[in-house]
Amino acid sequence: MDYYDVVVVGRGLVGSAAAKYLAFEGKRVALIGPGEEDRDVRGCHADEGRITRTLDPDPVWAELAARSIERYEEIAKASGVSFHEAVGCLAVGRAAGAYLRAVSETASRSGASLERLTEKSMASRWPHLRLDASLLGEEGEFEGLYEPPPAGHVSPRRLLAAQLEIFRLNGGIAIDDVVDRVDPRGIVSLRGGRTLEAAKVLVATNAWTNFRPLLPRRVVMRLTTQTAVCRRVSGDGPSMPALIIKGGAAPFGVENRLDACYVLPPIAYGDETYVKIGHGSFFEKDLSNERDALGWYEGRNDDPSDDLAALLARLLKDGDADDVRVVRCVIPKTPTKRPYMHLFSPRLGCCVGCNGYAAKSSDELGRLAADMLARGVAGDWGPRIPADAFQVVFEEEEEGDDDPRN
Repeated sequence: MDYYDVVVVGRGLVGSAAAKYLAFEGKRVALIGPGEEDRDVRGCHADEGRITRTLDPDPVWAELAARSIERYEEIAKASGVSFHEAVGCLAVGRAAGAYLRAVSETASRSGASLERLTEKSMASRWPHLRLDASLLGEEGEFEGLYEPPPAGHVSPRRLLAAQLEIFRLNGGIAIDDVVDRVDPRGIVSLRGGRTLEAAKVLVATNAWTNFRPLLPRRVVMRLTTQTAVCRRVSGDGPSMPALIIKGGAAPFGVENRLDACYVLPPIAYGDETYVKIGHGSFFEKDLSNERDALGWYEGRNDDPSDDLAALLARLLKDGDADDVRVVRCVIPKTPTKRPYMHLFSPRLGCCVGCNGYAAKSSDELGRLAADMLARGVAGDWGPRIPADAFQVVFEEEEEGDDDPRN
């Protein structure tokens, strides 16, 4: 049986960051997870575009993002992998609406600098984009809050590659396998037949956490579908910031069927350039088990790609909804809308349930999880993050009902 000081279960963005920080301490660290080609366990990091910004209605997520963004340049330099495009980010919502008001209040508390823009000023700066009430197809007025660079977008695929390279350079050992079980005593059983022993184990498996006996208790997470449509553009495509559009309480979009969307400026997928649009909660579908989750990735269920393509055509003012590709992922949502960071014992901890917000903040989430495990103390997250910010919610076990994972 191989022995390690720490085993990190989950080779995604948070797990790789945590493993990196643990390796910095000179520990013998194993990071376990399948490669991108694995069809039994999937991750949302296998993509090229995620928005990065500090503008957020939640001050905790804003702080996590700010700390991570500060280290992007350092990560790129240490790894030799470029993953960040600093094109700015524009949050658009109803004038005087709840969303922009919350974002503005968070920015004021943190000291972040945001520029408030009217419909007219947005039209002047980005004349090729429809950023006014006509996008909603109803009465009303938009406003925008613009966050300048380093806000923009990251490639989660390349950010993961950067973290893994730094981990390797610091003596970390990556194991391409799936963990079937974690014994709280530090015994980790792999699908390939190996068994590892560790002084400490960190579980960072996000949406896949409850599918296997990885934690002593099941955590409350609602798994939902997320669809994005990528439309090919010619040349470098339109000049634009990353966009987050939210209509407040009233739904909006194509035939008033969307409550929110996000748009990535032109990004490269292989040799082609695409603009990417994704949706908010309206089109989400719940997934009840691992078969449902895998089936979603494999395209067994309908998706809202036609609606998203049509909305993107309206936004870009060109009416073209053709030549698209569809990207699917599974999002774990917690009741707190924040991740869970928890110590079950001095030797077993977790950082899971990232609500679809973690890519931009993954380096700081990994650092906090690594520090929690190394020191055996949860709740010391640093300035502007309350001790209970990442409190876990467990599933209630019915009396006499056996845990199906045992």
